Amino acid sequence: MIEALASTVLVSGLVFPGIASHVAMYLTLVCLALALGGTGRAVLGSPVLRAMAAGAGVLVVSILLNGGPADNWLPLVMVLPLIGVASGAAILGATPVSLFATLCLLGVVAGFSVGAYEVLVAGESRAGFGNNPIQYASLMVVLGFGALAGAISKRGAMRFVYVLGPICAFGAVVLSGSRGPIIAGAAMMLPALFAVRRDRAMLAALLALPLAGAIALVATGYGDRVLAAITGELTSGMQESNSVRTRMYTAAWLLFLDSPLWGHGLADMMALARAVADVPEGLENLHSDFANFVAAGGLLGLVAYGLMICAPVFALVDRAVRADPVSVYLALSIPMGHLALGLTMTTLGVLTRTTLFVVVCAFLVARALELVRARGEAGR
Repeated sequence: MIEALASTVLVSGLVFPGIASHVAMYLTLVCLALALGGTGRAVLGSPVLRAMAAGAGVLVVSILLNGGPADNWLPLVMVLPLIGVASGAAILGATPVSLFATLCLLGVVAGFSVGAYEVLVAGESRAGFGNNPIQYASLMVVLGFGALAGAISKRGAMRFVYVLGPICAFGAVVLSGSRGPIIAGAAMMLPALFAVRRDRAMLAALLALPLAGAIALVATGYGDRVLAAITGELTSGMQESNSVRTRMYTAAWLLFLDSPLWGHGLADMMALARAVADVPEGLENLHSDFANFVAAGGLLGLVAYGLMICAPVFALVDRAVRADPVSVYLALSIPMGHLALGLTMTTLGVLTRTTLFVVVCAFLVARALELVRARGEAGR
């Protein structure tokens, strides 16, 4: 049963987000819930999970301090899937890096393929394949750079196959017409370059990606599309989007100044945002993790968010994990990518994005525990 749950979590959590993201999300979460009974002390003692628990605790403190209606407790429901990191780590302990990276690669290739069909064949203006285009692009970036774990762990010519991960991710971002995921991809590229710094051929391949991408965009006529996505100046739709975002971020700043320590609570956040910065009706949140947490929870909310998103970095407290290039890469790239995504979109609380975050974190925790266990056995 455990093997079946592990296989389902890996396949549905990594291969299907770009094709059937909502079905994959629910299937993954159900499997993680069924695996909760197998979570042991070693997993629960992981510094990654302790950091996430600390973040949840700080979030509770901010909610208690701002008081108010029951809806203020909704942020805890939004981060509840993070429990799946514990059960996921418990069942993914035997997962090799090559399998994780290959499934990430299959996922981003599949997602890019359906996005290309949607735009180039079906004639849609932005790729999404049933998702919000921004959501689709963010999933592709996380999967694409997750695939680079294979390039870091392997030797020989086959390792270059995994470079297709960021290539397809960037292609999906172009097809989606999204801006935030471009920043996230750039952020995740930095730890990738650090991880392969001694592999000159791989380093050259990764450094060549921006130039190759620019040439491909010019050759295919998509250069203007990317420029429009980055600058937001070339279409009236993007100009309106920028205007709304400016008002949302202004509202977050003003609400923070009004209650800097524990914020205003989620229940009143949007009503107050509309009052102080003319945020449009119908928006459910401020479309930024940073804006949401700082407006609803103040400094305490921001600390809680930082602890939960940056929790993978805490895996590096152990020397055995720091000695493993793949673990170092994942521990740095996961939070850097999600922090970048959180600048311009909501990640925590959007189940598709949160579920993918849970799966990649679970793999990192499982690998870290295996490395620590192996070091302990070697020292006997």
